[in-house]
Amino acid sequence: MIKQSPLADAPVRHVARREPHADRAGTIMVLSAVMMVMMCCIAALCINVAYMELTRSEMRLATDAASKAASITLGQTGDQDLAQAEGLRISSLHLVAGQQLTLDSAAMRFGHASPRDSGSYNFQEGVTPFNAVQVNGSFENRTGGTTPLLAMSGFLGQSSFGMELSSIAARIDNDICLVIDRSGSMAWDLTNDPYSYPGDLHGKSIIQNYFVPPHATDSRWAAIQASISQFLSILESSTYQPRVALVSYSSNFAFGDFQSSVSSLDQALTPNFDLIRSQLSLIGSKPTIGNTNIAAGLRDGINSLSSTSHSRPNASHNIVLMTDGIMTQGDDPVVLAAQALTQNIKVHTVTFSAQADQALMAEVALAGGGKHYHAPNAETLSEIFIELAETLPAMLIQ
Repeated sequence: MIKQSPLADAPVRHVARREPHADRAGTIMVLSAVMMVMMCCIAALCINVAYMELTRSEMRLATDAASKAASITLGQTGDQDLAQAEGLRISSLHLVAGQQLTLDSAAMRFGHASPRDSGSYNFQEGVTPFNAVQVNGSFENRTGGTTPLLAMSGFLGQSSFGMELSSIAARIDNDICLVIDRSGSMAWDLTNDPYSYPGDLHGKSIIQNYFVPPHATDSRWAAIQASISQFLSILESSTYQPRVALVSYSSNFAFGDFQSSVSSLDQALTPNFDLIRSQLSLIGSKPTIGNTNIAAGLRDGINSLSSTSHSRPNASHNIVLMTDGIMTQGDDPVVLAAQALTQNIKVHTVTFSAQADQALMAEVALAGGGKHYHAPNAETLSEIFIELAETLPAMLIQ
């Protein structure tokens, strides 16, 4: 007889599996929706903050340009109305938050800027003689005095924002060092052809011409000398007491009675510009010989503006570095220009002729916080030095 297990007749218990409740799915959907809204709000906030910072940069650029333009015009003409008109014109050329920046005459204020012992400047509105212009940029002339935000403005509770920025530019005392190339190519003519000499030297032996002083009117040296003379004449009419030094450079060279030094401080900083003119004439009365050591000239230029015995600590310091050729020896002038900028000396560069190394000199100007100019001919060279004389005394002080 087969015994049946006592469990055989026991009732079978079925354990039911618990299915997910519908309310759990709903909770996840709600949480997901909340998180999506939060993420959208964060994204909108980031977009709006970035947009406001971009707008601030645009406003800064516009007010800086307007104040500097007005300051330059004031220095050139002494006329407040003309200076104001130029500042407003320049500001209107800039887009801020996608619209033209429109300012009125009340946004521009004239005054006097004077240096503090700390090296900063104190602006006093309405104090004469006027040498500074303050431009106050805002959205005052826009509807509501604000500009719209970009993202979810209504949802975030703020649909627009306002902004006010001011910029002050002044024409102040300026110490300038002219660093001029006096290498052999400065005796060439103005045709941009290498080894082509002007006047009665044309077609003669290169070796013979090399040891003859540059032509008095048709050489590259004559062109730079005339341009600098115009530069000095404009500075002489300024009421901002500029001073100028002169450095010239080529390379160490000796051949019989003919010699040149790599670089020389021909005239220390002086308010008497006839001394600069005399030194230029003296250099041009002798053969311009040697190669092109740009760094040597730049180094002497930096030293002339950092010398405590001549340079004024509260003046603006600028170097105008000119060459008509390619660096043939010496250190890297880009490194020197960067070092000059750390001493608050800006380096502006001028290249003259088709043979000049424009790329290198543009790098030098960039490293030195200045501007690069190129003159393909004598006329453009003159225009460049006129522009430098008119713009160098103007600087942003706030």
